[in-house]
Amino acid sequence: MQEKNKYRINGSGDFFRYHADEMDNRERNAFEKSLQQDPFAEEASEGFAGTDPALAHKDLAELTERLNKRIKG
Repeated sequence: MQEKNKYRINGSGDFFRYHADEMDNRERNAFEKSLQQDPFAEEASEGFAGTDPALAHKDLAELTERLNKRIKG
């Protein structure tokens, strides 16, 4: 069962770590395999590559806050 999610991307943190070169070779390889299996994630990764990480963190925090307010209401 664990093998099924072997190459799963675990949120935006993986994109930040990948583009900041903070993954070891095993993690990087697994992340790249998951990108090959998910066209949406692959496009998201390309978007992260051209974005300032501080700005991306700020934008994600703002979107999360807005979404949480909307869900509660």
